[in-house]
Amino acid sequence: MKRATFYLSLLILGTFISLATDCDMNSLEQCEQDEICAGKFVSACCNEVECYYMYNGKKYNDDAESLAQLARDLGCTFTGMADYETDIQDLILRLKALKEFAKSNLIESY
Repeated sequence: MKRATFYLSLLILGTFISLATDCDMNSLEQCEQDEICAGKFVSACCNEVECYYMYNGKKYNDDAESLAQLARDLGCTFTGMADYETDIQDLILRLKALKEFAKSNLIESY
């Protein structure tokens, strides 16, 4: 009987500690979508750890190489730009702005 009381006490203490620490296994994620160029929508998603982009069902990381690949995959060209590389740099700046918007909304949701 003493042994059962001891184990019951441990179970209650463990439950209390678990509830007191408020362990939340679901990370909060915020996504924002924008039309980067005519008919092409990109989503930027951020959580507490990372940000990434989604376009046409494909995930792109938040690094220079992935952003350049996403800009190429979008295939947008702007008539006022001098060359293709300038178009890519402009798209990357727009994608980074979208990511920052998603990050700012993530912070506000805390």
